Amino acid sequence: MIIMDEAGNKVQCNVLYKNYGNFSHLLHENQCIFIDNPTFVENKAKYKYVINAHKVSLNQNTTVRRCNNFAGSRYGFSFAAFQAVLERTIDLTHTIDIIGMIDGIHKMVVETLANGKLSKRINLKLQDLNGHFLDVTLWDAYAEQMATFQAKNADRAGVVIILQFAKVKTYGDSISVSNCYEVARLFIDEDIDDVASFKKSWSSKPLSETYSSLRGIGSFISGSLDDEFLKDHPFTFISDVSLITEITKVIILATVVGVKADMEWYYTGCKKCNCKVFPKVILNETGDVEEKKVYECQSEICKDQEITAVPRYKIPIKVMDITGTMSLTMFEREAYKVIKKSCYDLVESVLDGKAELFPLELNALKDKKFAFMISVRQYNLKNKNDLYSITKMTEDPEILAALEKKFDVGQVTETISVENEVTSSVGKKISISCVGDNVTPISSAGKGHTLEMDEDNEVSPSNSLKRNLGYVYDDDSACQSSSKIRGGVDKDQDNNNEKEKLLIPKVEK
Repeated sequence: MIIMDEAGNKVQCNVLYKNYGNFSHLLHENQCIFIDNPTFVENKAKYKYVINAHKVSLNQNTTVRRCNNFAGSRYGFSFAAFQAVLERTIDLTHTIDIIGMIDGIHKMVVETLANGKLSKRINLKLQDLNGHFLDVTLWDAYAEQMATFQAKNADRAGVVIILQFAKVKTYGDSISVSNCYEVARLFIDEDIDDVASFKKSWSSKPLSETYSSLRGIGSFISGSLDDEFLKDHPFTFISDVSLITEITKVIILATVVGVKADMEWYYTGCKKCNCKVFPKVILNETGDVEEKKVYECQSEICKDQEITAVPRYKIPIKVMDITGTMSLTMFEREAYKVIKKSCYDLVESVLDGKAELFPLELNALKDKKFAFMISVRQYNLKNKNDLYSITKMTEDPEILAALEKKFDVGQVTETISVENEVTSSVGKKISISCVGDNVTPISSAGKGHTLEMDEDNEVSPSNSLKRNLGYVYDDDSACQSSSKIRGGVDKDQDNNNEKEKLLIPKVEK
C-alpha cells in the first residue's frame, strides 16, 4: 500500500501477513491513521511506486490509531505533462499521475491466458489541455470499471480521466501508460476539484481545440483497428461497391487523387450533435429582424434547444484504386487527423483573408494512401447514389500491407478494364494502367509503370505509361464514377471501343 502525510509526501508501506490481523480493521483506502513505531528500510526495488528511497514496514511492535482531523490533500495528485511523457524527459523508474479528456476508446478485449485465467483490457486515448495525446491501457479490474462506466454513461460527453500511480511503458518508438498492477487508482469523471478545474480550463479553450468534449463517450467506442479493418468488415474493390445491395460497411484501399474544388468543404454544424444547423429568423418586439445570427438544430437530440454553431469539415475527395475511382466525403474527426488544423481555424483564416476560399491546407490529403471504412446507407441504395461517407480511415502501414495482399492478381484482372488483348504463340498478356504512386496495391511491382500479366499471372512492369492522371480523374466514363447515378456502360459503344483498340500482332516469317 501507499501512505501519504499532510504535506503530500508519499511512501510505500508493507506489512507481513502474520502481522496483518493487528491492523486490518484500520487499513482501508482514504482512512486517516496515526502510525507509531514503524520500521523504515531502504527501498531497493528498481521500479518504485512512489518517489521515495525508503519504505515503511508495520511490525509486531507497531501501533496504529484512527485519526479524524487530517488536514492535507485527500488525493495528493502530482500530474505529469503529456509532452514530458511522450518526449521521455521524466523519470521512468516510478509511477506517475495523469489527467486528460477521453478522445478515443476501444471495446474491452477478453483473453484466456496459458494458466486459464482471463485477461481483460481496454485501450483509450486521452488529450491534455495543451493538445497532446497519450495512449492508455487499462487492465482487468480497471478495464471492468471503465466498461461499466461506458455502459451506464454512453451519452455523457467531455469525460475526464485521472489515473493515479500509472506506469509508463515503451515499445521501440511508441510510448503508452497503463495502470500499475493493483496499486493504481482510476477516477472517471468524478466530482472532485481536479476534474472540475480541468473542465473549466477546457471550456475556456478555443472551439477549434475542444473536439474530445463534443460527443458522448459511447460514440468513441470501437474495436481495435486491426479487427475493424481486417476482420469485422469485408474488403472490396472500388468497382464493386456500386454492386452492393444492402446497408453495410466495407473497406477499400485507395489513394486520394484530388479534392473537389467546386464543392463546399465545410458546413455549419451543431456543437453538441454535429448535425447541420440552419439560420433562424428572430423578430424583436417591433417586428423587425434582429441583426444577430441565430441557428437552430433540427435533430431529435437538440430540437428546440439553444445550441452553439461551429464549422465542421465535409471535404469531397476523389480516390482511386486499380479498378476505378469514386467520390467520398471526409468529415471532421478523420480530416483533422490528416490536416492537423481544425475546421474552425481554417474558416477563420479564410474570413480574415489569410487563406484562399479553397485553402491550400486541403492539399495535404492528395497522393496519400489510406484504408477507408465507408458506409453504404439506405440513401445510396434507394437513390442509386455513389457518393459515400467515410466512417473511419487509417494510414497504419501494417494494415495497408495486409490489405494490399487482398489484391489478388487473378481477381483484379476480372474487374479492371482491358486496354489491349494480344494473343500470340507465347501466350496472352493483359496491360493494366497505373498512374504514379496514386494507384495501387499492385504498384509495388513498379511505381509509375504499366503492369503486364501473362497466363501464369506473373506481373512484370512496363515503362510505358498508358494514361495520364488528368484522363483518369476527369473522364468518369472510363471507370465507375461515384458522383453520378449508378448505371451501366453502353455495350455497343464499348464493343466499338474495344475494336478500335484491338492490336493485330505482326507475325514473323
